[in-house]
This record gives sequence, structure tokens and C-alpha cells, in this order.
Amino acid sequence: MDDTQPQQSQPQQQQAEDMASMPTNCSNGLANNNGPTQLVDEADTGQGQGQTPVGPDPTHTQGIPTEHRYVFYVHVKPGETFSIRQGDQVQTITGPANVPIYSNTPNPPIIPVQGGQYVQQVIQESDGIHRIIFTPPNPGGQMPPHMAPQMYPPPGGGMYPPMMAPSGGGMPPHMYPQMVAPGDGSGVPHHLHPHMFAYPPQPTPPQCNSPELNHNSVYGHEPQQRQPIHRSRSRDERTDRLRDRLHRKLQARQKENMTMPLMYNNNQHKSPSTSPLTTENGLSRPNGRKKRYNGVENDIGDDPEIKRRRECLSSIQPPVTSNIQTRSVTVRWSPPFMENMDDDSSQDEQIDQLPFTYDLLLSEKGRDNKWRTMYSGSEMEFVIADLKPATEYILSVCAILDDIQGLPSKSSTFRTLNCAPAIPAPPKLAMRTKNSISVKWNAPCDNGSKILSYALECDMGERDSNSFKEVYKGSQKQYKVTKLQPSMPYTFRLAATNEIGTSEFSPEACYSTAGSVPQQPTPPILVKTSVHSLTLQWEKAADDIYSFTLEMDDETNRYGFQPVYCGDELSYTCNSLARKSLYKFRLSATNDQGVSPWSDAVLFSTIADKPGMPSKPTLKGKVHSNHFKVNWDPPKDDGGSEINAYHLEINDGKNGPFELVYRGTETEFICDNLQPGHTYKLKVTCTSEGGQSRFSDISQITTLPVAPGPCHPPRLCGKPKASSLNIRWAAPEYNGGSNVSEYLLEMDSVDDSSTKEVYRGLDTDCIVSGLLPGRKYAFRVRAFNRAGGSPFSDYFHVTTGAGPPDAPLEPSCLCKSPHVVIVSWHTPCGNGAEITEYRLEWATAEGSFTHHYVGPLLSHEVKGLQPATYYYFRVQAVNSAGPGPYSAVATCVTSPSSPGAVTHLELLSNTANSLEVQWKEPNNYGSEITSYNVDIGERQPITVSGNVLEHLITGLMPDTKYRIRVQAVNGIGVGHYSSALKVSTLPLPPDPPRLECVLCGHQSLKLKWGEFSKSMDAKLLNYTLLMEDRKGRFNTVYSGSSFTHKVSKLNELTEYRFRIHASNDAGSGPPSEIYSFKTVKAPPSALKAPKVRSISQDSCEILWQSIDPMQGDPILYYVQYQRTKDRDYKQAYRGAGTTTRLECLQPNMEYRVRVCAIRQSQDGTADLIGAYSPGSVFHTVSDTPIKEVVAKEDKIVKVERKPLTDEQWAAIIVVGFAICAILIALLVAQFLA
Repeated sequence: MDDTQPQQSQPQQQQAEDMASMPTNCSNGLANNNGPTQLVDEADTGQGQGQTPVGPDPTHTQGIPTEHRYVFYVHVKPGETFSIRQGDQVQTITGPANVPIYSNTPNPPIIPVQGGQYVQQVIQESDGIHRIIFTPPNPGGQMPPHMAPQMYPPPGGGMYPPMMAPSGGGMPPHMYPQMVAPGDGSGVPHHLHPHMFAYPPQPTPPQCNSPELNHNSVYGHEPQQRQPIHRSRSRDERTDRLRDRLHRKLQARQKENMTMPLMYNNNQHKSPSTSPLTTENGLSRPNGRKKRYNGVENDIGDDPEIKRRRECLSSIQPPVTSNIQTRSVTVRWSPPFMENMDDDSSQDEQIDQLPFTYDLLLSEKGRDNKWRTMYSGSEMEFVIADLKPATEYILSVCAILDDIQGLPSKSSTFRTLNCAPAIPAPPKLAMRTKNSISVKWNAPCDNGSKILSYALECDMGERDSNSFKEVYKGSQKQYKVTKLQPSMPYTFRLAATNEIGTSEFSPEACYSTAGSVPQQPTPPILVKTSVHSLTLQWEKAADDIYSFTLEMDDETNRYGFQPVYCGDELSYTCNSLARKSLYKFRLSATNDQGVSPWSDAVLFSTIADKPGMPSKPTLKGKVHSNHFKVNWDPPKDDGGSEINAYHLEINDGKNGPFELVYRGTETEFICDNLQPGHTYKLKVTCTSEGGQSRFSDISQITTLPVAPGPCHPPRLCGKPKASSLNIRWAAPEYNGGSNVSEYLLEMDSVDDSSTKEVYRGLDTDCIVSGLLPGRKYAFRVRAFNRAGGSPFSDYFHVTTGAGPPDAPLEPSCLCKSPHVVIVSWHTPCGNGAEITEYRLEWATAEGSFTHHYVGPLLSHEVKGLQPATYYYFRVQAVNSAGPGPYSAVATCVTSPSSPGAVTHLELLSNTANSLEVQWKEPNNYGSEITSYNVDIGERQPITVSGNVLEHLITGLMPDTKYRIRVQAVNGIGVGHYSSALKVSTLPLPPDPPRLECVLCGHQSLKLKWGEFSKSMDAKLLNYTLLMEDRKGRFNTVYSGSSFTHKVSKLNELTEYRFRIHASNDAGSGPPSEIYSFKTVKAPPSALKAPKVRSISQDSCEILWQSIDPMQGDPILYYVQYQRTKDRDYKQAYRGAGTTTRLECLQPNMEYRVRVCAIRQSQDGTADLIGAYSPGSVFHTVSDTPIKEVVAKEDKIVKVERKPLTDEQWAAIIVVGFAICAILIALLVAQFLA
């Protein structure tokens, strides 16, 4: 240590004294030491003042080379003691003191300490001095989760003792991490805050180097010692000296790279530094320029308080590492020292309450010095994982407080531990013979320690994972294994060994030795045969055979043996073969040495196939009622063998199974003992050597039926009626093998001895009508089927009951006058009962019959009839049995009379001076109408000759009301007038208005015509506007009551001709004169929104679409732009191009750009400007670099709100108006409800 170290500031001295008082703990470094560890009083090195010498003098260590000696210092707090045992002596050191310890290894020694188990932390200063600080563990003997060590072997190849919970609840000394951090030469860095060592002490464990208690007594086993590694030295002394010189230069260069400047470089032309001082988030920044951290500028001209805080944040000390493993490390750091706190006594507590955030930076030494941010947050501990073994890294930390970021701290270095080599790749085959195999391999990653040897193992052909034997161990990368068997596979695997340990074995690789040509294989055997395939199988005589060739000889094609299979399988199926055919096969084997001789040829045959199905059985000859004869054809395909037999099966059609009725070689058979009129199903199949074929299609044959048996006599259903009987019968007991198709019912009248067929059909009952009341009748029945009819059944006798009377004769009619007729009739037969009354019905030609008279008389006078009208009469007699049938209808015509009144008088059309009326012809009452009289009320009736049903009345006054009546006249007289019809004549049609053009466009013309004048008729309805087309015809473009109309879809600079006429109820007026109007030029159409590209801080490029010239007029473009917060647009470009570039823009600003087209008129008129395109919004690039900001979870980050744009304000106003309108509508609806 430097002599100036005691002259540190009071807070730093206090922190150093507090940390020096921490008790120490044993480390795992003793297992790695190859020499003695000695304690030396600090007075010998000039580091301590008034301290008691401890341990032997450093002069006693002359056996340790100077370049291989390492010094460690143990710090003791003031007022506390540090007891350490050496042999049988216990030395007690009273603090404050710095106790130096000498060692010949760079690993910290194991120090037996009395007073409990403590976490040992080793701090490496920049001058090479190591300091040991002891920290008590977590309460309860547990370590913090991030401090938990990983179980990797310690440096140097030693072995840890087994994990075992020591007394006192602590952890074994080898499980506590090491912390290595750079310093500034002081005893204890002042940046290590006391809260990092706030764990309470644990009970005192046994001392590590006590004679009574060693590693064996603590962990229950003897400590493992490293075996010396003998390295071969093949280089001469000159090469060794050159290597040492290069190694020293490399170490000096690494020290220079570790030195980091504490202030910015004033030379801006130098290359960017690899230190994190000039790098932020991976982006280098120039020295002396303004910086922005979270939106706040860091500049030399900032507020003094901000500058002071930045300096305090920049005073953060380097991070401290612990628990260094092969692929991870635990990093801890302390808050920066903040000066001018309100209360000095609670400074540590106030520092803890400040919302610091930290950025932890990591760089791999010698890899372009690129820094990576490994952690950003408020915690002061972090475990870095996924590191490389045996790699040196550089760490730095940066503090941030209230959007103020300090400079990165000094860098601290650490080196991950070495480990065993990586898993090698499988060994590769270099060469092989019949008795040897040469393999070679590549060196795997050594993971920081040089590979000393390789171990090659072989299974010696036993193919067992537990039978590997080591055949080679050495530093060479190839080996030849000899004394092997020919054509035998061998499996190899490889492992690498360095000073740390041995890697896992590589994946296995299998190689075979060379052999001889295979012997002649045995012929293949037949495993399975089918109609079109043969499956052959053979044996593998030797393991080196990797392929077989199977050849087949088909005698039908005469090509000889042809290969059908080549591969490593031991069986093969030959497909697509002919059925019932012979084939020859032979086999050969192949290995690396060649092809074996062909095996003996073997002969195999495929089997026959099933025959095809025979044809469907067909009828041969006639069908009888009890038997028939069938035959069938043989199958078209016999399957390669002769048909042995046919099988005929029959089914009775009652859903039963088929029964075998014939088996033989014949193709016909007589089926007997069958039922008449029954349908039978037949099918046939055949058998051969190949098996049984499928059944043929099913055929159906029906035997002939016979006549059915006699029926039982019919019977009466219900009571007998006077004129009808309901007769019912049953089906015959035997239908003759066919369903009954019909029944025949005969009736015999007893009175006249006549026979009559009354029913023929399929039903078993019928109603026999038309009988006479009180008569005797006899009935019999017979059934019919396809074969014929059955015998008649026995007679059934029955008598009918009494009935209503017969129908009277046709009544007679006598006309007394045009309105009176006398109807009379005669008495009919009563059918055994007296007639009690008569019913007279009448009807007209259009109506139905209605009752007019009921009584016992034989005549009746009908009054109130119409003249010359047809009337119809009929009469019915009634007795106790009921009413009889009606008589025949009698027709009577009344005498003619004068016509009736005219009905349905209506107006057909009217004009200003005429009326056309129409009426329907009235009833002429038997005399033809000769004329009509039309009365209009003002003059004599108008006579219309003939039977005319309409008339045009002329010579009337316009717009005048008239009352019209009509009467008919015939040969008898004049009829009555019709009801009066009130109608009016129409007014005269109007004159056409004047047409004028009020608005002229390039695609439309707005026309207007005059309004009503006082002299025009008030009943004017609409106007009709017509336009002339290309063929000179005028077509209607508007019809309505409006006074204006816009004619659209016109062409520019084109003359159009129009005319108009008015119309009302009186009709259409005369057309107006022809008016001519001409359209104007069209402005250019609106463009699409322009595109913006190549945006930079102060410029961009604008592109827009082009428009073709319009009728020879060129097109120009006018480009405007504005800032979104401004209202006025500025001109950016005017010309015929379609692209331009905007310059002099402001960085990080939002702009809007639009474009319109201008049509330059060549005829001297003014230019036409089109509509502007939609605006395109873009942002210029910001001149401030983007910086990632990670805010603390419990910290409130203030974000500056941007002012709302005009579009956003417009959207807010529209939404507000919409909400107000909805609320008002709801209130109005509620009020109305």
C-alpha cells in the first residue's frame, strides 16, 4: 500500500475502519496453494503504524520466487481483535491494523478465524495489492440468493469437500463467494457502504487450522491433493525467452487498456475511446458537446446545483465482484457519495432513501472493447450469467438521480474460472485395413486451460456400452488401433483432459475393419405366396455385408435372370406376377471387398386365383305352378384352374336364409315342390383350386298361381234402407297363390226374377242403391286372381224398408201478366206412405233455387216478377219416410215491358269544350232498345240512335260544370232516367315560359324559366324541358313543377340546344322557341396526396402524380407546405415537374404538404386552378440522439405534454357537439313522454 493512504478524508477513514473491523472467514484457496502462507507485520512493509507483528518474517520466504509471491491484507476495525491460530500458537491483533499475508498463488488463502463464519471478499487494488474483507452472512445462516455459489471446481484443479451443514447454522467456507474489485490504493474503498455488510454475525465455528480440527474432522473425509502434472518440454531456451518477452508485453498492453480516463478528452479528432466514459447506450458521443439524459440537458453551463450533483454521481466507486464462477459472477456496488447533506449523522440513511438508478456496463477484454448494458435499475446487486470460462471482463457502473446521469466509474476487472474442456467431436476415420483402424480428431475448446492429453476408448467389437476400454491416452490427435478382427465393427469415443479435469466423452462413432468377398449365400426361401406376389427371405452370413441382389427369371418372357431387388433388407416381396406361374430366383451378397457368387437357383410358383362369379340364373322353358327349370353360364375367368363344382342356393322370399338345393358340375337344374304363385330368389357360385368365387347376381322367378277357393255368403252391414243396402263379405280362405285382384257381387230380384251385377272391385263391401222400398233381393259373391275366378258363394236374402215418395211430374206454368205466373202439378206415387205436403222452389237465370211455397195444394200463384224474364220452377213431395226427389224443372218467360233505368253512368274524358260519357246497357225487358236520350240540363235532350253505350257532347264552354242524365227507349216505351252525373270541362292549356341559363359550368348548365304571371292559369302542374341530341332529336331531361334544373354530364366548350313547354289538367301547351347555351372549360382534377421521402433534419423530397394535357392546354403544378402549428401555407414549387425538394426545414418538426394542378389556357383566357390534394404529414429527423431511459418503478416520471394539433381540436369539438346533441335528444324524448 502507498504511504499516503492514511491521509484520506474523515468519512472515508471512518468507512475503512468500519469495514476493517469485520471478522474474517476461511476461503477455498488453501486447497490450491502449492507453498506456505505467511503472515507478516505491516511495519515491515511500511503500511501500518504501531501494530504488533504477526507471523514469521517475510525474509523467511526465500523459498518463494519474487515474481510468484502474492500479498493479501486483512483489515481489523478499531477496538476489536483479530485472533488467528498458527500451529499451537494463537496470535491476537488489536485494531486498527492491516495484517499482510504472503502466498505463492494468486488465489486467496484459507484463514482460520475465531468468532464465527464470515463471507470472505477479496478486493484487488490497481497496484496489485489484495485486501480481504469479512462480512457476516444472512440471519439464520443463509446467504442472499444472489450470493449463492455455483458448484464448480476451484481454480487449480483441487476438489471441494462434500457439502455439509457446519455447526452454528453457517455454510462451509468453500461455499462463500470471492469478491474481486479494483481500488484506488486505500485500505478500504470509501464507496463500500456499511449497508453492504449489515448481516449479524453467526456463532463461532471451529478454527480451520486448529490441530484438533482439520478438514477431515469437519467434513468427514481426507482432503484431496492435486497430482503433479508432468509436462514435456520440447522447446529450447531461446524459444522460452522469446515467449516470456512476448507475454510481458501482452500484460503491459492489457494494463494500459484497463486504465480509464476520469475526464473527457479535449481532442475531438481522436478516435472514440473504449471507456464507458464516452459511450452511452452503445452510441459514442463527441467530447464537449451537449448531452440529454431523459429530456434534461447536461452541459457545462447548467445550474451549479445540477453540476454539483453530476460531480457527486460521477464519484461512484467501481463495482465489486464476488462468487466468480466459470460462467457467472455476482456484482455489487454502493451509492455515490453525496456531499452537503442536511444531517451528517444520518447521511447513510439519506443516501439509502435517494431514488438512485444504475447502469451496469460490461466489456470483454480484447474484443474491440465494446460495452454492453447488462442491468438498469435501482438494485445494487446483480448476477451476470452466460459468461465465457477463462475470460477476462471489464466492469463499470453509472449512477442516475432525478434525470441527472453521472460519469461511469472506474473499471474493475475479473476473470472467470477455468473448467474442463468442452465435449470433443466424434473421432473420424482416417484409414482402415483388415486388422487395424486409424482414427483422428480435432482439439475441442480448452476453456482456459491447455489440453494435456486425450483418452480414446474402444468397445473392441463387443457392442456393449459398458465394455469400452482405453486404447490410447496422450497428446497426439490421431491413433491407429491394431490387432483387430476382419469385417468387424468397432465403436470409438474420445475425452479430453486439462489441468481442471476431464471432459465428457464425445458421441460414439462406429467403423468396421476391411474383410474378404462374401461366400456364396444360401438360396432364398419362400415365406409367403399369393396370386400375384411371392415373399422371399434369406440370411445374412456376415456382418460386413451391406447389400443383397435378388434376380428373377420369368420363363414366359425369355429374358433370363433380371434384378428385382438391391438393398440391405433380408426379405423382399415380388409383386405384379402372373397367377399360377413358375419363377426362378437367385441371390448374391455385397460388402466392401466385392460381390459374392450367385446362390443356387430355386423355383417357386404363384397360386391360382379365385374364379369369377357365374352369370345370374335364368329361367329355361315355361314356369309351372309347382316347378321350373333354371340354367347359368360358367364364369368368364376361371382363375387359372378348372371349375370343380357349382352351388345353387334358393330363398323363399320371406326374409329367411338361402338354402343349398344343388351342387355339381352341370349348369342347369329343375326346382320342384314349389308353392303356386310364390316368388323365389336364386343365386349361384362356383369353386376351383383357387377357392370359391363370389355369388352371382340374384334372380327372382315366380311360379304360376291357381284359382282361389269359394267365398263365404255375403252379409248385411247395418239396417236395411228403402233404396239401398250395405253388403259386406270376406276374402276366400285360399287365394290360389296370387292375391285377389277383384270381387264380383250379383243381385237377384225376387219379384221379377232378374239377375244383375251390382259391384266389381277389390273392396270387400259395397252399398247397393236404386232399390225399391219393401222388396226382397238375393246376393252372392265370387273372387278373382290371375288364374281365374272362384265358384259363387251361397245366396244371401234381404228385404228393403219403406221410402219417400216418387218425384212429381214436371209442373205447368201460365202467365197472367208481365208480373204474375200460376204454377200447378200432379200427385206422385207415395211408396207405401201418404203424401203430407209439397215444396215449390223457383230460381232466375243467375240465381239458385229457393223455397217459395210449402203446403198440401197442387197449384200456386207467383207474383212480383220482372217482365220478359226467364223463371225456373220445381216441386217435391214429402211423406212420413221423408222428402222425395224433385220433379223436372219447368221454364217460364214473362211478357215484355218498357226498358229499365240506365245505370253506371260515368265520364270517359273531358276537354275545354267537350265531354265524353259512357253507360251500361239497362234491362230491355223483352224489347230491343232502339235509342237513348241524353239530358245536359240547358237545352233539349240529345237523342242517340241505336244501342250505343257512349256519346261525345261538343260545343260546351271551357271550365264549366254540367249535370248529365240518360234514359233508354224501346218498342214498348221510354224507361226511367239515370242518376245525374256532375262533371266540368277543362281550362285551356298554358303558354310556354322563357328559358335562361343562370349558371354555366364545364360539365353542367343550370337553367331557369319564368314564374307564374297573374294572367296564367292557377292549375298549372309541371314543366317539360327537352334537349337536342346529336341526331337532332329533342329528348326530355326534366319534367316537374320546379322552375330550375341543372343539366349535368356535359362536355366542356360544347353548345347545347333546349326548349320547354308547360302543361296542366287541360293538356300540354305549345313548345317554346329553341335556346342555345354553351359550357366552359374544365379545371384540372384534384391530385392524390403527395409522397414524402428522403427525410432528413432540414430537407425532404416531394413526389406527386402527373396529369395529361387537357385539349392542348399544358398542366403546371403548385406545391405548398406549412408547419402544423402554423395556419398559413408557403409556396414551395411552381412548374411542370412532378418532384421537388424542400430545403431549410427545422429538425424534429411536423410539416404538412399539398399540391394542386393548374391548366394554362392557350386561347388567352385565365388559368384554371384545380382543387388541392389531401395534405401529407411528415416529421423531420431530430438532431438529438435517441437514448433509452429506464425509470425506477416507484419513481414518477414527468412527461412533457405536446400541444394539441388543429385536427385534434376539431375532433374534440365534433365529439363534444355530438354528445350534446344526443343529451338534448334524450331530454326532449323524456319530456315528450
